[in-house]
Amino acid sequence: NYLREIGKLDECAKLFVDMLNRDNFVSRQGKSNHQLWNELCELVSKNPTKIKSVQVEPILRQGIQKYQDQVGQLWTSLADYYIRSGCFEKARDIFEEAIESVLTVRDFTQVFDAYAQSEEGLVTALMNKPNDDDEEITEDDDLELELRLARLEYLMDRRPLMLNSVLLRQNPHNVNEWLKRVKLYGEQYDKIIQTFTTAVQTIDPKVCTGKLQDVWITFAQFYDKYQQPDEARYIYDKAVKVNFRNVDDLAAVWCAWCEMELEHERPDEAIKLMERATVLPRHKVILF
Repeated sequence: NYLREIGKLDECAKLFVDMLNRDNFVSRQGKSNHQLWNELCELVSKNPTKIKSVQVEPILRQGIQKYQDQVGQLWTSLADYYIRSGCFEKARDIFEEAIESVLTVRDFTQVFDAYAQSEEGLVTALMNKPNDDDEEITEDDDLELELRLARLEYLMDRRPLMLNSVLLRQNPHNVNEWLKRVKLYGEQYDKIIQTFTTAVQTIDPKVCTGKLQDVWITFAQFYDKYQQPDEARYIYDKAVKVNFRNVDDLAAVWCAWCEMELEHERPDEAIKLMERATVLPRHKVILF
């Protein structure tokens, strides 16, 4: 505390590191290692120009790995360190990395809000530049402002997908979140195909939440919507071989496939499908 009061922040940071590296260290104020770590992170992130002897990024990254309940705060501290250092592109990289790795909605919200606030701050700073410097806005200033506004808009537009990614990292077997992701892509054909493909490869029928058959049926219907019935049939054929948790789920797939054939005026094919669907598996014994 004394070193901090007299402005010797570099020495203060080194002392913090020394205390945390000693297994037998006991704080006179009764502070836990967790509290000391938080104080160190706050100190180094808010004073980048005054701390030279301590490697800030490795310290904060170590904290991210060590204290799972402080992940969001530590990521924002690391980004804040680069913002205060004037390294805005590096700060963006940190924010993006954080958003792609956090596992809870709380951490995501904390990181995203800090990210959006930093982008808004850059826009505001540029808009206020003429008032600060008594200079006219140049063409380059206009272009930079447009770029920053576009970045901010792009960030806000991506929020639903980013949040969806967090929820899928929490539970990759959540059917509803996969279907929600498909809707978020709107009419982006390639993205939707990629999402469906990843979903059916990822979801485990034994542990999934939601109706797995809905993913397969919606996948096939998507191809049919784009006048690709053969691809839709391929998906249905894959789907009927999935080991669903109960027979009703499998029956829903067969029925959807038959309905598609009827819509394409192929009643004979629909009948063949019903025959396939009702054939008893081999080596099965029915007990009455």
